[in-house]
Amino acid sequence: MTEIARRAAEKSKRMSYNKDVGEAGCYLFLEGAELVEAIRGKGGNPVKEAADVMFVLLSLLSVGGVDVAAVASRLEALLEETESRPMPLKGGPA
Repeated sequence: MTEIARRAAEKSKRMSYNKDVGEAGCYLFLEGAELVEAIRGKGGNPVKEAADVMFVLLSLLSVGGVDVAAVASRLEALLEETESRPMPLKGGPA
């Protein structure tokens, strides 16, 4: 994933996609909205839109100096934490 993030950041720079973090954040919001609409059946291809979200997110992380491997490790830890908790009863407190 780190290599894909590096390549996405390089393409972003070549294509002048991410001029600053604020602009990249706007792109991430836009692509996320397009993904939701595609999943809802309102047009668009969910796979393409998901790839666009991943492209913008990974570019942003790489350009921002965020270690993608550290993010993946944190996600794994989060999953382990939540998997070890007992499931709440339906309708009961979380």
